[in-house]
Amino acid sequence: MPSSLCNEFVSEVSSAFAYLLCEHGFKIRHSEEARVGQACLVILENAIRMKFVFDRGGVEILVGSRMAPISWTDEEDGKRRWFQLLGAISLARGDPKPTTETIMELGRRVMALGPSGYMRYAAEELRPVLGRVESLLSGEEVELREKELEEYFYA
Repeated sequence: MPSSLCNEFVSEVSSAFAYLLCEHGFKIRHSEEARVGQACLVILENAIRMKFVFDRGGVEILVGSRMAPISWTDEEDGKRRWFQLLGAISLARGDPKPTTETIMELGRRVMALGPSGYMRYAAEELRPVLGRVESLLSGEEVELREKELEEYFYA
């Protein structure tokens, strides 16, 4: 049974991303507490999956196709299946590939927002491009798009 910390995190995710649950048919597919430490994993699902990890006071938000594993790991069989949400949003908007410096600055801004602030910020950034992010991670060419996402944000 999830701890009160994990229950609170599920509530925060549900609140920040309420429009996904209420207007776009996303469901909480999975939630679990880490065996050790104060960490929680929440996965939302509809056409795509969204993974929220609360660990050591910070939040990580990732997106993946419906093939992305329901687990703490971001890879499966040596292939990345989960991608940073803000990177997927940038690619969906057509932004230029971020530089290392840009990624570092974004990380500093996210840390300054705190977990709840970051989730609210990410939810608002996602709202206008949700359909494009879903297109990146669903359909017949998912593996090609996953490769494109990996090259865009991680290479």
